[in-house]
Amino acid sequence: MVTERHRQLISQIGIGCWNIDGIWKRLNSFRYNKLNDPYVLEIITKEKIFCLLETHHTAEEIGDLHIDGYQCFSVYRPKNKNSKRAKASGGIACYVHTSLRQGISKVPLAGTETVWLKLCKTFFNLPNDIYVCFAYCVQANSTVMKEDFMPEDVYDSLDIQLAKFNSLGSVIFMADANARTRNGLDYIPEEDNSHIPI
Repeated sequence: MVTERHRQLISQIGIGCWNIDGIWKRLNSFRYNKLNDPYVLEIITKEKIFCLLETHHTAEEIGDLHIDGYQCFSVYRPKNKNSKRAKASGGIACYVHTSLRQGISKVPLAGTETVWLKLCKTFFNLPNDIYVCFAYCVQANSTVMKEDFMPEDVYDSLDIQLAKFNSLGSVIFMADANARTRNGLDYIPEEDNSHIPI
């Protein structure tokens, strides 16, 4: 349950999430790290906890994710030599300001599409722990869904994680859910709340 104390804490800390569409940008033949751009840094460092989605980084490039004053927790999609992907895709980098580092830990969890952080109730003087999930939900028709490292159903896997951590404390969920509906409805027309007990 999210209490008033939770809400106050969240607004005081500042938690943000941004799909950065790759931390590198090509300028002619030069490969430029967006994390060196003062404008980008100004936006993301306004928060004490923030996440960059779709960083497109690999294991060799983890050092390129560094931002002074923050600890970075990241996951990346492994490159498979048999893969049809020409370049790196996905990738999540979560940043925690060093002033909060003692009260926040990364939850050890397998997978490449989510990062879970635990905000400790004793450090933040809360009635229960807060679990923050940052997720990138790959499109259902993406070729990435056929890769070996992907779970059979990304959304089922995410649903199980959300249920688990909701039973342990409060959950904040921030994601790029790739939930475009195009011309379709963004709701279920037959669904109503007439059978939900109040």
